This record gives sequence, structure tokens and C-alpha cells, in this order.
Amino acid sequence: MAAVLMVRLSPLGKIRHAARGIRISAAAAMLLVLGVILTGVVLDRQHTESFREELYGRTEKAATFLSGRLATRLDKDVWLANHLAQAFTGEAGGSLTRFRHVAEEEIAGTPHFLAIALAPNLELTAVFTRQSLGLDAHGLGVDAELLGEQVKSFRQDGAAVLLSNARNGHLTLFVPFGEPGQGSIAVVMDQAGLIEATGVSLAPTGSSSGALADLSWMDVAIRDMGREGGPVIFGEASIQAPRAWPLAVNGASWEILAAPKAGWNAVPPDQTIIRLSIALAALGMIVPIIVASLLIDERNRNIAALKAREANLLQLSQRFHLAMESSNIGIWEVTDDHRLYWDERAAALHGRQAEARGSRLEDWLASIFPEDQAAAEAHFFIATCSGSPCSDIYRVRLEDGALRYLRSAGASYLNADGSRRTTGIVWDITADMVMTETLRAAKETSDIKNAELELALDELSNREQELELAKSRIEYNALHDPLTELANRRKLDLELDRLSRASQTERQKFSILHLDLDRFKQINDTLGHAAGDAMLVHAARVLSRNVGSGDLVARIGGDEFVIFVNGNCNAEQMADLASGIIMELRQPIDFEGFSCRGGVSIGIAQASGFNLDARRTLVNADIALYRAKAMGRNRHEFFTQNLQAEIISHKRTADEVLAGIDNHEFVTWYQPQFDARSNELTGVEALVRWNHPHHGILAPDRFLKIAEDLNVAATLDQIVLETVLKDRMRWAALGIGIPKVSVNVSSRRLHDEGLIDSLKGLAIAPGQVSFELVESIFLDESEAAAASNLERIKSLGIDIEIDDFGTGHTSIVSLLKLKPKRLKIDRQLVMPILTSPQERALVRSIIDIARSLGVETVAEGVETMQHAALLRELDCDLLQGYAFSRPLSFDDFTRSALAGWRKAAA
Repeated sequence: MAAVLMVRLSPLGKIRHAARGIRISAAAAMLLVLGVILTGVVLDRQHTESFREELYGRTEKAATFLSGRLATRLDKDVWLANHLAQAFTGEAGGSLTRFRHVAEEEIAGTPHFLAIALAPNLELTAVFTRQSLGLDAHGLGVDAELLGEQVKSFRQDGAAVLLSNARNGHLTLFVPFGEPGQGSIAVVMDQAGLIEATGVSLAPTGSSSGALADLSWMDVAIRDMGREGGPVIFGEASIQAPRAWPLAVNGASWEILAAPKAGWNAVPPDQTIIRLSIALAALGMIVPIIVASLLIDERNRNIAALKAREANLLQLSQRFHLAMESSNIGIWEVTDDHRLYWDERAAALHGRQAEARGSRLEDWLASIFPEDQAAAEAHFFIATCSGSPCSDIYRVRLEDGALRYLRSAGASYLNADGSRRTTGIVWDITADMVMTETLRAAKETSDIKNAELELALDELSNREQELELAKSRIEYNALHDPLTELANRRKLDLELDRLSRASQTERQKFSILHLDLDRFKQINDTLGHAAGDAMLVHAARVLSRNVGSGDLVARIGGDEFVIFVNGNCNAEQMADLASGIIMELRQPIDFEGFSCRGGVSIGIAQASGFNLDARRTLVNADIALYRAKAMGRNRHEFFTQNLQAEIISHKRTADEVLAGIDNHEFVTWYQPQFDARSNELTGVEALVRWNHPHHGILAPDRFLKIAEDLNVAATLDQIVLETVLKDRMRWAALGIGIPKVSVNVSSRRLHDEGLIDSLKGLAIAPGQVSFELVESIFLDESEAAAASNLERIKSLGIDIEIDDFGTGHTSIVSLLKLKPKRLKIDRQLVMPILTSPQERALVRSIIDIARSLGVETVAEGVETMQHAALLRELDCDLLQGYAFSRPLSFDDFTRSALAGWRKAAA
């Protein structure tokens, strides 16, 4: 026991020396107390500043949110006002009675609309209020006199204007209609109702259950910065120290003023709790400091007594060590702080070196066989704590791998200071245990293995069931679309591969319908992805409802679906199925109050026989789908071999067109135009030709449609325009003067936002170049971008000509709006005028209309001189056709010009 006691004495000496060096004076304790108090004050100030910074950030975020919601609401109101303007000129046809019904619907559907006024020619003629329409007998009134003054002061510039009314706190939105100065629509809105329509509540908590955000904790006002003095148009002007945020709206410049109702220097709501917590924490630190200073003095007095006891214990330890030296029993001791002390013999029995005595508890536990650690730990720290002697047997594994059985016996006792210690002995009983274990192992091994095997079988069965459920769920998710819950592309491929394999031994027949939703991109872009998802789910339900239980419906990506009908290749039944689906998907669906109208194009392919390639059939259905979309969409088409050959030819031509652009194979030819009276050359029309490396010169009807599908028609227009400018310079160098050159411009080219910038970089003199537009471009009033480009083109000195006039949607109003330089009468009307009085009268009418509008006329397709003579009698201005010249290459045209060709043959 001497060694153990000597180990315990060492910490005691360290305590004595440490205590000797610790002295806390009253002054030092006071300094520590002051430091704690100062720290508490700093923490309280930091907490208050953090709260006020957070308050400013919260106010700024709320003001920004209100600004965004208000701007969004006003944009929607502008859209509604524009709709009213379009309804007056379109649906109502200028009728006040019909417009009254439109205004009533808009006011009824928009609570913050107080009135809608109609002001043709800037004169207030009709005001429809909520009271006059019978929608709200107790609503806010409308100042008609003020509204009339604002109407007279309103100036149209093509955009909506928003004005605030200082007299009654209303807002007035002006939207022009028709031509500049024709008139305007005025919408009077309630400012408070407008704020409520944004989904933001400024009322006290409890009244904003339907609002998106509750801002009742802050004061908000809106100032009109566009008016002198910046008056407040909403809220109170007496907000204390508000912060300002700009708000840009249509035709007005507003500013949002906001400040917390409690003020920027508000006290944090938890300040009392925080200060109390800091005070308690400071008290918890100060009291121990004072108590510690008192206890250390007492401790120093006790150290002297401990020194005398240490000498006595050392003597007893030496005697005990001599007594235990002759035995092979080890001694151990465990303190109440769970530290283990053992002598050399105990350490050796546990496979430790002699210097390992005094190891920590972890070292002792690590030496014990893992299965016996729990029982041994209970022996040392639980059973022995009862005060009664107890013993336990456990195993330790030696460095050579052998097991050693040890028996330990001990008991606990209390020291004079009240601490509990457990002391015991340990000895080797390996020989006894080996014999016992050998006899017991034979029986227990069999029982244990049987029990373990039974448990293992039960566990394996449970795991197999869980794995089966997980596998089923994973397989379902891997084979189905998460949005529509239809089969996905992988499941479709698996089904097609299965059918292909089955057809190797048994005759198969099936049909595949490839579907593509029409107008899906427009719905997605205008109403958002949520509307697109709703359309996809609706389409999935329609398809699932129209097929049989044995058929497969799959969504293979985006807005594409496939219906796989197994065991049926009847063309009539498939046509009926496709027609029914088209009819259902053509019907509009409602999405959050918006009517979504779409459609579907369907390609159908069928197969029957042995050794089928189901995936090839899917490709054939895709080819048929391409034809259905090319034929106008919202229809179905069947796959045929001729269709496949046509697609292959189209693909080959498309590749050649792209290669031809890269290889500069597209050239420009010219067809002259002559004055109908003097036969003088007045200009030429530039025509694109394809100098094909194998087929020679090809006319546009061989490639122009394909070029449009490839989105390169605008590129061809640019090639022709650049070639024309180069050829004019070459003609000028040769002394050949060409009055003007007409160049065809495609619809896509006209809609190009970069068209004007590209034209500005070209050297085009005014009147030298004309752009020929097909009639369908300018007659579509919805093409605002094209109309804007046309005006800017004319400002660059480029004339506008209307090509193929008389074969499209003829509109005199459109001619008035466009104001072209000249229009070309289509050859289909010109060619029969010699024999058909009806066409001759029609051509005369077109010429008379054009002349009354100050527009020149060009007759194309003049095949004979008889045509030329008759057109001259009809007062046509310019003539173009084979009667004068076919289209010529640059070299042929130049040679004719240099040879003296200046007039057409009489």
C-alpha cells in the first residue's frame, strides 16, 4: 500500500506550494469588482445600439417591400386603364352605353377604383362613379370639377400619367387612346384603398388577417415630389424624423416616408430583463471573488497541519510496501473523482508496465476485456460504494493475445474529510477459470449459436421487408414524373425495349402518339411557371382520361407527352383518339382568375409485325408531329414513308443552306423597273439567288421557307443589302446611274431590335434604297416593335414599299398609318387583266386608291407589251416583268446598261 500512498501524497505537496503563492488583497478584489461592473455597462449599451440598428434595418426592409407592392399594384392598374382605352375604341366602338358596361365590370372588380371618366378631345364627357353605377351607395365622392381641370391640363405623349389630387386625397390615372390628342381615359382611385390592394396593412394588429404584411408598428406617409413643395398625399405629415425612400410610378415621382411609431431612439423591449440578467451575472462573479479571498486565508492555516500528517503517512506507506512485497497480490484504490491508483503488481496483472501505476481510469478500463468492462465498472464504482465488501471476476487481454482472469475484492470507506475511497486487492485466477470455462463452453456454445442464428434470421427477414418497400418506392420515383405522376422517358424507353424484344418471337402491333402542347411557352412566360405547371397537370389528366387501362401515358420532357397504345394500330380509332384530345385541350382553363387557352399538335406512328424497332416508331411519330406543327398546329398527322423522305430532303436542304451562307453561295440578282409612260429606267429590285454548287442558280421558292424555319432569313436580307450597297458603288465607278434599289425585308428582320443600329452603320443615301415589305407585316396592328422600326427606317431616308398588295388582308386604315412610298400590285392580279374584267376593275381600284393617298403603284408580272399598254391606260406608275427583262446577275445587268439600255422596248 506504500506505493499507492506515496502517489497520493504528491498532489498534496503541490497544493501546499500553490496556496503559498496566492494572496488576494482587498484592493485587488475591488479592482475585479469594478471591472465586472464596467463590463455590464458596456454590454447594456451594445444591446441598445444593436436593437436600434435592427429597428432601422427592419423599417428600411418594410418601406422597400411597400414600395415594390405599390409599384406592382400601379402597374396592374395602368394595364387595366389601357384595357379600358382599348375597350372604348375597340369593343365599345366609341359607344358610351357599351363602354358603361365595361367600366362597371372594372370598377366592380377593383375595389379602390372610385370612378372612370371618358374625355374625348380633352373634354370630360362622362364620369362613371361607384355611386352612379349602384355599386356603393356610401362610397367616397369624386370631385368632377377638379377632374375636369386635370383633363384639360393633361398632355398625351403615348404613356400613362398618374396625378395626385390635393383637394380630396384621390389619385387620377390618365391613359390616352387613339391618335395623339384624340382623347384619354381617367381612372380615379382611392389612395387608402390602393394601399389596401397591395396586400399591406397599416392598421393596428388584429385587422390585417388577410394582408401579406402587417406594418402597423410604423408610421408611413407618401410625398408627391413632382409637385411644388412636395405635399404629403397619403398618411400624416407629422412623422417624427422619418427616413425617405424613392418610389417611381407612371408619370409621377413619389417618396415614401417611414419611421417607427416608438421613434428611432426607442428602448429595447427586453432592456429590463437584460439589465437584470447582467446584474445577476455580475453578482455571481463578485460574490465568489470575496468568498475566495476569505477561504484562501483559511486554507493557508491548514497547510501547516497537513505537512505534519504527510510525514506520518509516508512512514506508514514504507512499512506497508515491505509487507506486500513478498506476495503476488496487487492493490488498487479508486477516489470519488473516479481516478484509479494501483501498485506495480496490480499494473503487471493488467498487462501494464511497472511505471503505469497511477494511470487514469481510462487506462484501466482499456486493459479490461470489452465484454467485462460494464460489470467491472459496476464493481469498482457502484457495489463497493455500499460499504460492504464485494468481489468480481473479469478478463484482461495481454500483449501476446492471451486472456487472463482476475478476481478483485474490495470495500469503500469514508475519510475524515467526508470523501469516499474504495480500496481492494486483485489476483490471478486464470487456471481456475480456464477449467470452468472449458466445461461450460461446450454447452453454451451450442445454445448461443442457436439463439444467435434465430435472431439473425428474424433480423434478416425484417430488413428484407424494409428493403423491398424502399426498392419499390425508388423504382416508382425513377420511372415517373414528379409533377404529373405520369410515366417518364425512362419508363417509356423500358416499355419500348420490352416490346422490341417481344416482337422477335411473337407478332406485335401498337400505335404511338407524340404530343406537343401549343402556346405553352407563351403561358409560361406571361403567367409564370406555376401556370405552366397547372397546364401540364391538366394535360396529363386529359390524356389519362382518354386512354385505356392497358395504355401508357408518359411525359418525356417540357411540354411533350407520348401515348403508347399496345395491341391496337387501327388508324380510324387513333384519329378519333387524337381528335378528342385536341378538342378537350383546346378548351380554356382558369388559373388564378386568368383564362389559359392552349392547344396540342399530335404525330401518330403505327407498327405491326415481327422484329419491330419500337424506338424507331417513336422517331416516326416525332416526324409526324413536326408535320402537324408545320401545317398550322392544333391538329394531328400520321407518319408515312413519303413524309419521312420529305423530312430527310428538308433536313439535307437545311444543312446545305447553312453551308451556303458560310461559303458565300447566296448572290444578288436585279430586275429593272420602268416608268409606264416614258419607259425610262426608274430602279431595280434586288432578288436573292442561291448559286448552288451542284444545281446552279436556284430561285427563292427552293430555299426561302427553309431559311425562315432555320431563322436565317434575316441573314439573307442583310447579305442582299450589303451586296446592293457594294454593287451601287461599282456601278457608280462605271458611270452607271441607278435611281433606286428595292430590297426585300422579312418579317423577322423587321422585328430585329438591332436592325436600326446596323442600318446606321451603312452608307445609305436618302431615296437610294427602298425596303419591300409583304402585306401581312404592316397589317397586324399588334406588332408595335415592327411599327416602331418602320418609322425609324423612314427617318433614315429609306423608302417603304408594300409587296404583293391585294393578296393579303387589305386595309386602307393600315395604308394610312404606314404611309408607304409605293405599293406593288401582285402578279396574280396583273396577269389576267387582259381577259378578266373583274381583275381589271380591281387593279384600277387599287391604282385609284393609291393615287388618292399619294402612293405610287408598281405592277409586277408584266408578261407582254399588251399588259404594259393596258396598265399605262389604267395610270399605273411603274412596270416590272418579263416583258421588259428577266432578273439578271450583276455582270449581265452591267453589260446591258453599258450597251446603252436605258429604255424599255416600246
